[in-house]
Amino acid sequence: MIKQDIPWEHITHTRKDIIEKKAEIESISDRIVQLEKEGEVKNFDDLHKARMKQKHTKETLVDLQKEATEHDVLLTKAGLASMLPYA
Repeated sequence: MIKQDIPWEHITHTRKDIIEKKAEIESISDRIVQLEKEGEVKNFDDLHKARMKQKHTKETLVDLQKEATEHDVLLTKAGLASMLPYA
């Protein structure tokens, strides 16, 4: 594979999205803890929405991580394993 054929922008975008999703999950988790401490019945809908958003965000993160793994394989095949984040 030629280095020019590697989708650098897509790889960069995917890695940035992973970082953003992890931060989003942490923020949602903090919100869930806050809502659980309040424990009021009126917050039940907010708590449910936060839990569903967290679940969806985690699923999106898993998809992004799968994509990043595919990129890692691509870079390894191209002899660019040193560019992997954990190399």
